[in-house]
Amino acid sequence: MMSDMRGTSAAQTAVLVCFFSGISFLPHPVLEKILFVFFPVLFALTLITSGRPAQRYHVIERGDWPVWLFIVSLGAGIVNAIDVPMAFRFYSMMALICITAFYVGKLAGCGSAGFDGVSRVVIICMLVVGAVAVGEIAAGGNFIYDRFVPNQYYVRYAKHASRPMATLLNPAVAGSYFVGCIPFAFYFLEQKKRMSRISGAVVLTLGVAIVMYAASRGVFLGLLAGLLFYFIVRRKKLYGIVVGLAALVLVAAASVSGHAGFRQFGFQKLFAGSHDSMVSRYRIERVAMTARVLKAHPLAGIGPGHFRLRFYEYSAAPKGELVPYELMIPDNMYLSIAAEAGAVGICGFIFFCVYVSWRAWRNFMADRRAYRICMIPLAGLVGLLINMAAYDLFYWHNPFALFCFLAGLSAADVGRTQ
Repeated sequence: MMSDMRGTSAAQTAVLVCFFSGISFLPHPVLEKILFVFFPVLFALTLITSGRPAQRYHVIERGDWPVWLFIVSLGAGIVNAIDVPMAFRFYSMMALICITAFYVGKLAGCGSAGFDGVSRVVIICMLVVGAVAVGEIAAGGNFIYDRFVPNQYYVRYAKHASRPMATLLNPAVAGSYFVGCIPFAFYFLEQKKRMSRISGAVVLTLGVAIVMYAASRGVFLGLLAGLLFYFIVRRKKLYGIVVGLAALVLVAAASVSGHAGFRQFGFQKLFAGSHDSMVSRYRIERVAMTARVLKAHPLAGIGPGHFRLRFYEYSAAPKGELVPYELMIPDNMYLSIAAEAGAVGICGFIFFCVYVSWRAWRNFMADRRAYRICMIPLAGLVGLLINMAAYDLFYWHNPFALFCFLAGLSAADVGRTQ
């Protein structure tokens, strides 16, 4: 029996390591090339390694119907798509990533590897990605994109702006990765062993530094939201107040700074006064476009990946005016869901978020000593929920996989982890 348990634990850990290494170290284009092999194989291994038949964890439960509703709802707009093969491919990728990542996370949370093993895998991967980012900043370049992976953002960000992409192709995506992973540092910071606390402090410092260097406002606000959520839930009001005050001081200082990167966190860039701040013509027009799409296709939207495809049909831009290709997007995942999946997608997403939050809160209330297992990943998830209001996070494979993994980990049954 002991050898069976060890075998199961080793197999589950191997699946977790393979999954998290993949979403940490494989840039978006590489991950996309192997997506239809990598994720189905990992999902199959997740089911196989979920335990011996007589003692199998119920990784896929009847109560998980909101997860499946969300997955199905993302494809609602295919019925209105003008390019059905393209829409179906977009949807298939999202569905495979969501199914696999959610259940890898759920098994990791209730499997025999334990939350300690999960945290170690996350932190080690985060350290490697962080090391690549530090090397990129120091060298002013990245060997991955110099030699191996084409990257349309490389010259603009690494060569001119010093915004690190590490292994994740884009500074905003790299920042999102750290937003989701940084809360795991608290698992080590709150332990009694000195080396664990030092490790946690190093990881937290590195993560926050990379977020700042990424110079993404959405990432900054996501990190702030995740940290405040964690401190509030843990009843560490003083830490929450310190973080909040530090954020206000940073915004004030950035508002008057002459440094282009640091100025990203200033009031004008964050809230109002910039071409793409929260209150700006650019953002308002994307909201208006989404409203026009919903008016025409309220139930199911226009189909996955179709906002860009039908951009000029719903844009208020003067006839003949060309909009840069990379700006032909909602630049907000909530607007993307609304426009491309309609009311069905909105409802599916709400059900999914409520279900994951309810499972995490139920576990937390049942055993507050197990807060790490449910509240640490939930803090990362809260950060990404704020962050995704600033760009189309679900269309980037790495952060979407991380999002779904954290959701599965948050929803894991704490009672089966011990």
